[in-house]
Amino acid sequence: MEIKDSTFINESGKELLLNNQYIVGSERKNRELSEEIRKLKSSKEVTSDFMQLVNETLKDLGITLILEIDDQDYILKTTLSTNEQLTIDDISEGEKNLLSLLFFYYEMFEDQNQQIVKNNIKLIILDDPISSIDDSNRFYVLEIVQSLMELNVEQVFVLTHVWEDFSQLIYGRRSFESDSPFASYEIKKDKCSYLIKNISKGSPYKHMFKEVYDLSQKTELSSDCDYYHMPNVIRKVFEEFLFFKTHRSLPQRKNKKHIENIFNISNTKDKRDLGTLLSVINVLSHTNTKTNEDILIAAKCLMKIIENNDKLHYDMMKQ
Repeated sequence: MEIKDSTFINESGKELLLNNQYIVGSERKNRELSEEIRKLKSSKEVTSDFMQLVNETLKDLGITLILEIDDQDYILKTTLSTNEQLTIDDISEGEKNLLSLLFFYYEMFEDQNQQIVKNNIKLIILDDPISSIDDSNRFYVLEIVQSLMELNVEQVFVLTHVWEDFSQLIYGRRSFESDSPFASYEIKKDKCSYLIKNISKGSPYKHMFKEVYDLSQKTELSSDCDYYHMPNVIRKVFEEFLFFKTHRSLPQRKNKKHIENIFNISNTKDKRDLGTLLSVINVLSHTNTKTNEDILIAAKCLMKIIENNDKLHYDMMKQ
């Protein structure tokens, strides 16, 4: 009761409360001022233009990352409520590649508007810049690569193992014409790798169909490249053709009866070949237990199915 009624203690308690409120307010103000100082310093750094480019790009793409600068070092943070600082190991492979490509792109220009290429750049080589990019950002990265192909430098080489990306990059570009600055090639492999001129601008499906058709005309595989490459190509062609015919079936072993009914497969040998086809393009396409004969049977079986069920489509695609 004496403590409760003590004027000195009560006055001291009120003063302590006011001091605590002042300290909390001062700390908040200090944080605000520190952030303002950081932004002002960042705006003066020579690296701030790249930071702005990256942050605008990440925001447009809906990626919850942001770049900041601290004493000329880049700091990566999340834009989520925690504002947690990240390391490069905390982000996805696609995000790493996107940041790398943006930095590569930015460093080629003299000006912050990315209009004037540095005069010491004579050659640009992009080795598979798209394959590891997240699907949601794929088209944006394709646009960056296409803009690089248009730059006024002596030579630009773009390499990719994804046929869809290749088709996008050469779409509308004339190759091997006297007034065209572009040329497209495909790397083939037999006993060794070699280049062939690529004139066709057909769809990825047509390109893969022709590969399977050519294989179906052989009596043996040409190389190890066929052994490892063709099962996945056969699978993609079969998936596309099935999609043309039905939206309810996938080329899987569990759907074998349904596929037989769709394509009226009743012959015992044809059913057995279909089983081989389904094995090659599913489980066996990811292992090395398949045989050369299995792959040839799968290619011939698929081409026979397509020819018997859509002769016009077969004749057009095999050209």
